[in-house]
Amino acid sequence: MKAVLFSYVFQLGWGVGLIARKHIEGLLNNHYHVCVATPDMPDVRGYDCQNTDLEIIKIGKDYSDVKDVMINFKPDFTIVYTPPYFEHIANITSIDTIKIAYDTGEPFPFLWDGIERKIREEVDIKKYSAWFPEYHAHVCISEFIKKYSGFKSSVVHYPGADHIELKESGRKDQVNEIAKPGSFVITSLSRIGEGEARYKGFDILIELKKRLKHAMPDGKFTFLLVGGLALGGDMVKKELENNEISVLNNVDEDLKRDILINSDLFFSPSLWEGFNLPLVEAQYLGVPTIALSTGAHPEVCPFHYATVDEVKSQIIALYEDSVYRKWCAQICKNYVHNSFKWENNVAQLIALLKDLLNRRQRGQLFTLCGNYDSELKTTQRNKLFIHQHLERIGLKGEVIESMNSFKINYKVHSHPLISIIIPNREHLDELQRCVSSIVQKSTYENYEIVIIENRSQDQKLFDYYVELKKCRQNVCVVEWDRPFNYSSANNYAVENSKGDYLIFLNNDTEVITDRWIEEMLMLCLRGDVGAVGAKLIYPNETIQHGGVILGLGGVAGHSHRGFPRHSPGYMKRLSIVQNLSAVTAACLMTKRRVFNEVGGFNERLAIAFNDVDFCLRLRGAGYLIVWTPFAELYHHEFTSRGQEDTDERRARFSREIKYMKDKWGMVLDNDPYYNPNLTREREDFSIRI
Repeated sequence: MKAVLFSYVFQLGWGVGLIARKHIEGLLNNHYHVCVATPDMPDVRGYDCQNTDLEIIKIGKDYSDVKDVMINFKPDFTIVYTPPYFEHIANITSIDTIKIAYDTGEPFPFLWDGIERKIREEVDIKKYSAWFPEYHAHVCISEFIKKYSGFKSSVVHYPGADHIELKESGRKDQVNEIAKPGSFVITSLSRIGEGEARYKGFDILIELKKRLKHAMPDGKFTFLLVGGLALGGDMVKKELENNEISVLNNVDEDLKRDILINSDLFFSPSLWEGFNLPLVEAQYLGVPTIALSTGAHPEVCPFHYATVDEVKSQIIALYEDSVYRKWCAQICKNYVHNSFKWENNVAQLIALLKDLLNRRQRGQLFTLCGNYDSELKTTQRNKLFIHQHLERIGLKGEVIESMNSFKINYKVHSHPLISIIIPNREHLDELQRCVSSIVQKSTYENYEIVIIENRSQDQKLFDYYVELKKCRQNVCVVEWDRPFNYSSANNYAVENSKGDYLIFLNNDTEVITDRWIEEMLMLCLRGDVGAVGAKLIYPNETIQHGGVILGLGGVAGHSHRGFPRHSPGYMKRLSIVQNLSAVTAACLMTKRRVFNEVGGFNERLAIAFNDVDFCLRLRGAGYLIVWTPFAELYHHEFTSRGQEDTDERRARFSREIKYMKDKWGMVLDNDPYYNPNLTREREDFSIRI
């Protein structure tokens, strides 16, 4: 049997390179003929290239180099360890080979800032929606990645730790020079580079040290970070050292092992789900280990905590009780010795290969999403069924594949005037950002913007109004000189607007999707639809609104709040258009006719739940409430009116809660779009206990 392994990061000591090397050893031991194709040729060490069963070839990342390897070597299967660098392999159909994507982890976009976040976001979109579905198998290192990918047929292969020798190398004196005896040594391990402080958790490490010092002023703690310096890491290293965290860079494997063995605790502050190999290694050496409950950490470490204060409390307990510390160390050691072995990892890979090869011989091999004939026929047949259903009910639309499911692009048979209504009081910057995003990104042109001006005092804001009306003929400003009441203000604005369709929009939103209006309008044009809501994203790239679920938190809550932006969600609910009981009026489209039919917003609900009440009245009138993930906006929530943080606001909020429970109590307890076996305490669709 012949295998080609593609890896961009093949440097000795890196996690990706280590996994690839262990697989090479395992495949050779199982009598496979292996070819390694990598741009990192100078860093390939430790292999006898005279071995006739192993070839190592230096290649570039372009299509021609990759295809030449495939043609010349004629493999039975390929494994791509760094798919973002070799995405074109997934689409090579002219060579009969099984293609496996080995997902070793990428920091997801919400762990980044600025332009780097956009780059990672683009990579993830392509990876999980375009590249991976064309592979025959998706293998990953954690349940977190498996869940995030949305591929039900993904398999998880946990890395091993038994590549580390358990004995010290006799360099304890060198370790003592770094951390003097009597000090409680807390060690972390990470590469240090520019832009990595956020997802590697260096800020968390600094904060933890401060809180420990405050809680135990007489405690003797040494914080030690072991790792290699990457590009731009000097500034990060300097900041850590300024906060009395010692940094050792470019430490060899022997010294790293001795440092870990002589540490009192290994702590992983990393927020990166793929950064679990150091955790496994430390536990294998018998070091008590703790981690934050993010990504894969709960799977690889028995002691994991959700907050910095919880971590601090555990460290204090370990510091004060040596017996407890030894017990934790033994628990960690037993945990990884029983499960995290390279022979297990390789055995799982071999079993997967044999299964895929057997299925191919029986003609039963499918890709994850399907581009083989049998599954293609199934996809075409399902699309036909949906199209025939549309014809039966008199709707016209195109059925397309989307996120392992289907999406209907309804025909937009008219281009009505749409009034975008935005309440505003002060907050010039937020309003400018909101209006600019509408003007610059919207591809739909027949709209007006109606700003409800409510008792602002900032002259710069009024200057902006004047300039805005000069530049934009489709903008008007309506003065509303009363104490703020969201329902009353919007009802008044509707009376002073012209559109047949209305979009209620918060001033702290920002358009992301160019076709956001079209995506909502195509649904709202349907006669049976009363309101359409959008997918709203926090600035940190997590979900703010995926629709409203009744009963969450007592009255109603937002679906999937806090999930990663591109997560498919529970049962793919973040990736498909769906009916719901309610959507938020932070971005809500409705028909003027329908709005007037149910009496607009309820002015007894000045701030909270007026959108939920409005949607429930629409449903009572026989209309559907629809949420779409294909209209995305950022929502900088609470930047305008603030939170419920005064006695007056809390009293008003309590009255509105009481009103909703008195009026809609039975409905709130029985949301038809939410499984009664799921929790009402959280917004994550977990099991109700």
